[in-house]
Amino acid sequence: MNADNETIIVRIPKVAEHGGFPEFLTEYTISNKCPKCGAKRAIKRWEDYSYDGSKKLLCDRWDNECGHYDTYESIRQEAKKDDFDKLTRMVDEARFNLSTKLGREPSLQEITDHLEAEGLIPPINEGVYV
Repeated sequence: MNADNETIIVRIPKVAEHGGFPEFLTEYTISNKCPKCGAKRAIKRWEDYSYDGSKKLLCDRWDNECGHYDTYESIRQEAKKDDFDKLTRMVDEARFNLSTKLGREPSLQEITDHLEAEGLIPPINEGVYV
């Protein structure tokens, strides 16, 4: 759990059919609140096996205070949504900062260049010549 207790890090398979291979294990940062009711999530944690029908993979398991159950697929979807929300906030912030600096609405290319220069996103057209 992070210092301000808003998120937790869980290790789960990144795909349902992992075949027991450890390279299919990944960490996701998620809210420490149950998405259904807001109660505390992962009050009890332990390592256990995920079984994909053929092989087992050691990963995190947890119980939520409210009794609601998190599926690994719901965790993967929550992490994707959070990544999209973070990117949206970064773009909005860059747009605001650039419009203040430039005195006009920045172009999409200017926003992209700014995010790349700040190291917030990888170079998009690196090595692509038109």
